[in-house]
Amino acid sequence: MKRCATLIVPLALSFSIVAAGSQNKSVGTRTTTSIIDGKVVQKTETVAEPNPLPPADNFLEQEKSKPIPNSGAFNSSIRWQSTDAAAIGQDIAVNANGTNAFIGWNLNNLRTSFHDNNSGTPIWEHTSDPQTYRNYVSLSADANLVANATYHNIYLFDKSSGAITFNFNVPDSRIAGPIAVSRDGHLLACACTSPLSGGTHRVYAFNPPSTTPIWTFDFSDAQSSGVYGIDISIDRSTVAVNGKFYGWILNATDGTVRTQMEIANTESRIALSADASVLAIAELSGFVKAYAYNTAQSRYDLLWLYRIPPGVSTNWASSVEVSADGLTIMAGSLVFLSAGYDGSVYMFDTFGEGVPLWVMNNLGDEVGMVGLSDDGSLGAAATWGDINNPAKPTILIFERNSNSPVYSVSSPGSMFSLAMSADGKSVVAGGKHVHARTFGSGGDAYYIGVDMDGGAIAGTVTLGGVPPNHSGTTVQVLGTNKRASTLPNGQYVVANISPGTYSVRISHLGYVGTTLSSVVVAGTDTTRNVNATLQQTGAAPTNLVASHSLSSRIQLNWTNPTLFDDRAFDRIRAVDDIKEASVPTISARNSERRGEQSLLLRSTSPQGISDLLPPDSIKIYRAIRTGGPYYHKRTLAGTQSSYVDSSAMPLKSYYYRVTAIYGNGESEYSNEAYGTVDSSFLQFAFTTPHKTTTPTIDGTLSPGEWADAIQVDVSDVFGYGGGVRLPRSSTFMYFKYDSVAKKLYIAGEDFLNNDGLAESEGFGLYFDDNHNRQFEPIGTDSLLREGNYWAYYFSVGSNVRFREIYTGGGVNAIVDVVTDAQVAFSSATGHVTGEVSIPISFFNKNHLQVFAPNRTVGAGLFMIGRNAGAAVFHGWWPQTMISVFTPNGFGDVTIPIRLLAPPKAPANIAVTRQGNRLRITWTDPTQGINNDPLTVPITLELWRNGSPWRTFPSGAQAWTDSNIVAQGWYEYKIRGSINVTSSPNTTFFGPFSPTVGTFAVSDPQLTELIYDDGQPDPPPWIVSNTYDGNMFGTRFTPQQYPAKVCRVKAFTNVSNSPIQIYIYSDSSGIPGHPIAGPWSGTTYQTAGVDSFLVTIPGTEPPTITSGDFHVVLAYLPTSPTAPGIYADVTQPLLGRSMFFTNTLNWTLMPGGVDLMVRAFITGQPSAVGDEKGLPKEFALSQNYPNPFNPATNVSYQLAARSQVSLKVFDVLGREVATLVNEEKEPGTYSAVWDARNAASGVYFYRLDAGNFTSVRKLLLLK
Repeated sequence: MKRCATLIVPLALSFSIVAAGSQNKSVGTRTTTSIIDGKVVQKTETVAEPNPLPPADNFLEQEKSKPIPNSGAFNSSIRWQSTDAAAIGQDIAVNANGTNAFIGWNLNNLRTSFHDNNSGTPIWEHTSDPQTYRNYVSLSADANLVANATYHNIYLFDKSSGAITFNFNVPDSRIAGPIAVSRDGHLLACACTSPLSGGTHRVYAFNPPSTTPIWTFDFSDAQSSGVYGIDISIDRSTVAVNGKFYGWILNATDGTVRTQMEIANTESRIALSADASVLAIAELSGFVKAYAYNTAQSRYDLLWLYRIPPGVSTNWASSVEVSADGLTIMAGSLVFLSAGYDGSVYMFDTFGEGVPLWVMNNLGDEVGMVGLSDDGSLGAAATWGDINNPAKPTILIFERNSNSPVYSVSSPGSMFSLAMSADGKSVVAGGKHVHARTFGSGGDAYYIGVDMDGGAIAGTVTLGGVPPNHSGTTVQVLGTNKRASTLPNGQYVVANISPGTYSVRISHLGYVGTTLSSVVVAGTDTTRNVNATLQQTGAAPTNLVASHSLSSRIQLNWTNPTLFDDRAFDRIRAVDDIKEASVPTISARNSERRGEQSLLLRSTSPQGISDLLPPDSIKIYRAIRTGGPYYHKRTLAGTQSSYVDSSAMPLKSYYYRVTAIYGNGESEYSNEAYGTVDSSFLQFAFTTPHKTTTPTIDGTLSPGEWADAIQVDVSDVFGYGGGVRLPRSSTFMYFKYDSVAKKLYIAGEDFLNNDGLAESEGFGLYFDDNHNRQFEPIGTDSLLREGNYWAYYFSVGSNVRFREIYTGGGVNAIVDVVTDAQVAFSSATGHVTGEVSIPISFFNKNHLQVFAPNRTVGAGLFMIGRNAGAAVFHGWWPQTMISVFTPNGFGDVTIPIRLLAPPKAPANIAVTRQGNRLRITWTDPTQGINNDPLTVPITLELWRNGSPWRTFPSGAQAWTDSNIVAQGWYEYKIRGSINVTSSPNTTFFGPFSPTVGTFAVSDPQLTELIYDDGQPDPPPWIVSNTYDGNMFGTRFTPQQYPAKVCRVKAFTNVSNSPIQIYIYSDSSGIPGHPIAGPWSGTTYQTAGVDSFLVTIPGTEPPTITSGDFHVVLAYLPTSPTAPGIYADVTQPLLGRSMFFTNTLNWTLMPGGVDLMVRAFITGQPSAVGDEKGLPKEFALSQNYPNPFNPATNVSYQLAARSQVSLKVFDVLGREVATLVNEEKEPGTYSAVWDARNAASGVYFYRLDAGNFTSVRKLLLLK
């Protein structure tokens, strides 16, 4: 059995319960030199920084997964290990220099422990509230701020004694969640989760030691879907907070929003660089995303996306970190295999276009967390480990330039959390003592000292000429990956070098590089005075320009520098062909090499003598933002003055520089040139034309057959579909529709699939029919189904199948063959072609639906081939789509078709008592469910207590039910239908109205049986993630007999998923057999916050004559995890609740937890009125529910015709609402107070009817 998680936590945590550049222009301007229509055009403009969609490079060619040896000297070790028999070391923090660690222990033996770096024995521990769901921890740089978020409290502790120095009690029952403290200790921020699914979460920010928030920030669970992380930039300028699907970048001073962004499903925090100029996100959709802050535009621009290579399904990007300097990004993944799991670690240069520096695969399972040192030179990863190979490491430490770990630990279980100190010399990790995918408890924590042994090389590099400073020279120890860059004073240190003799290469653009040999490193000593002075080298190329209008490529052109050849001058002078006075001086030659103009040089060049030579070679550099950093792209012959970059991608801006390579060094950069490729072939929206030719669905695109269709290039040019970038014009789709046959016709040509037809290749067509940018929730009316069509080739007969998809990406396990669709394929042209027709209507749940007024559907499409059975994505549209399960990235397809549709649900349905009768009223629908006006007559069908009861023509809008029994419960709902004689099924029903219900004549006297403390303790509970007959049960003992069970109430999270309710007999304390039910959860009414209330319909509720009975909540196989049921976990507990699976049978809830399920019983006979069934006396009933939020029902009865006033007052006697103010006939009535605009608190309601006055109290809790 599991607890639903509203905060991020791995699901399998225990055996019993787990919670669910140099020539830059000024900012804001850009000078561009371009070739347009063969002309050189230069302009300076004010522009927005481009927001490109970056490459997902060919993984087979570019992924760096081969072992790259590390070359440093390391002597790392486990400093200490701590093991707990019951708790899991799930949250970890370490201070900047690694002297202290803070651990949050969860699940059992809930506590936090504070450690030094010498012993696993804590300096002190703090026991957590037993209701704690998860301990979140954080430390400042000096560990003077020791922060813990636990249940309803945010604590700071004295680091020496563990005494509480700060305690903020989180109001409104919110749960203290992810917490962060700034490195300097002047800011604390905690993201607190609403106890109500769908509620409002809140970030509290403090300036310790004050416990008064300096600001708060609220965000909706409907947008965020939980709280998954918070981070504070080192410079204390920025706070990032995120949920599963949305994130906010906040100003740390006042909590105002700087940026908000959609996220395609994450379970980790947004990672920030020290100044928040770089951020990174890991998404379960399979992408690592890197953003850089655009100061001119005050926004974050997407630098690149990297897709975790897809396998048998979409693999996850599970974790991510950014180094403080913003130059390095590290990520982890979860890989889904056909049998089992795997994981990988990726290291990126932030500005390296999203191609990993290296990859380490085969880690066995999810990489749950990664960490980086401030300078990005060291990284660490915590993994779940390989369940089948315990010897595989679960903690790994890497150098930035090597995927060979410098140290690793194989723990007995799985590691969930990890922290690395700022200097990278300390790593602390924690997790579970057994593998995360097995049942069991206990946990481990490890402190690892990363001792970087070896010696160092130090010196000073002086740049000749008059540079502004001497920084930026690269000093590299050849044969290793050790390098450093000089400071402004020219000094450098290269550390962590193994003893030996080395050559040291010193280089700087624009200067003559040098290699110093025989540099000896001895032991741990520093070899000093390895100095050099570099002189300037030859001139850089000039006049670099880049194209903007070419297909799939960028053309670069430049002017190469030319130099005097000293050898030529020597030969000329030797034969006296030139006077000595005309020979340029050395200084003049050097000035020319620096690109400066020399009149002497120009005026004395011997005419007709070939004394000018080009550079030895040219280097091309490319960047993804203006000013760099630039990365070497290609080296060309020195005679070349043009280059075609065919790796450039659409929708992306590139910034180029070139250098000249001479025998003595590399020149400075040329000017920067900005280029793009033609992106006009990409379509993200189109209007489908009406057909003039009806295609024959035979798989062959005959001449002229699709000339009337719109052609769309769907080539997977970014590689977002299959992880491999493909050329444009390699896959096409064609679209048209027929308004008479009501068909959407689609054809496809896959020029890359040229090896014949294979089983299960073809089209994937995902549609968001109503174009609301999401799939519909589970439980939506069956006519409003959205999802995907698979139109695949099968040798035994191709078909089209439909699968329903729900909000969040869940799917219906039942896949339907669409019998009135067609599909066929052919390979007769040497490549695969296909044709498909999809029916469009509102009369079949598997048909495509098109809604007014825009008549536009969202579409995500692919076309696949197969390679040894695995899908190979050749077509992917729109090409920027991240996932076919997130329609907010779909393209827009307009189909201008007008359809007939069943009516919308009738509105304003209500039921009121009229003596011994019930009056049902409603408003007829005037539109079909497609939003078009109804053009045919409709019939209304009224249901009572779950069965059809009466039909009415349109216009009736009311009916009186006299066939009732006093105090019987009657529920009503209504729907409309139309008749379509042209269809095989002639009658088509629209959706039902909401259900309304009431007791007839008068309310019975109900007793509420309660075994909880009235406070739902989050998170809610579920039985299991998979269906195994899942049920919950609660045992009830009536106070008297006979007891009629009239109502059942349960506190749940917000869910549209149905659940079935039964009343069971008792058999030795566990449920015996069902007495009554089931009543479907689709009939329950919202009554109070996060609860459902089911009143048992009819006149004969189940009657208990002796002993106990059980309320049983049975999950459906299609929704085994929804809804979640809240519980009371606070002592004292009565142990009356249990759960059931086919495997375990009935089992008591762990620790005697009481589910918040209640029963309402009555022992009184049916109420008797006068001969007309009217009340004999005036009465005002207690409101229900009470306490309530946001609405409550007030019932009253009148014995005579009266002027009725029913009002609500606050505790000061001020009138706040008038519910009734009119004359009424004798009878029983009810009124609803909607208090959503009122404050929490006690109120009074008063009934005045003639001479009768009655006052009662009610309680509004928000």
